[in-house]
Amino acid sequence: MNYIYSNNDIYYLFIFKYTIKINKNKQKSQKMSRIIVELEKDELRQLIEEAVHKVIQSTAPKPKTEQIPEILNVDQVCQLLNMKKATLYQYTHKSKIPFSKKGKALYFSRKEILAWLLEGRNLTEQEQEDVADLMLLQANRKRMYRLNKVS
Repeated sequence: MNYIYSNNDIYYLFIFKYTIKINKNKQKSQKMSRIIVELEKDELRQLIEEAVHKVIQSTAPKPKTEQIPEILNVDQVCQLLNMKKATLYQYTHKSKIPFSKKGKALYFSRKEILAWLLEGRNLTEQEQEDVADLMLLQANRKRMYRLNKVS
């Protein structure tokens, strides 16, 4: 329990600390200590601002300062794709993922890996309908062409 008491622009910050100790016989002993800090109004304001600033910094999402290099190794690709090394090696063995090999080392292009990811993207319902409509139009054109050619 903490509280602040004010008296003519002097603030007293009372901090209560409870300590509970359990000895070998599982007996509890409680101790309460009180710390009193005397602060002026500006000091209190600065202390609160610093505390709030520290909380904001610790909870704010941190931007990625790390740039992804153009050429990636196996560990970097596994981290980027969130996959195990064994899975990545299976994909390279079956040529399911674009890669280059120099000696025994595998290398990956960042652009090719990101493009490969987009290739496996599922279409939205609207995109699926658009593809189906396009296929129907093409089939109808071929049919009409064959009918006109025969006539």
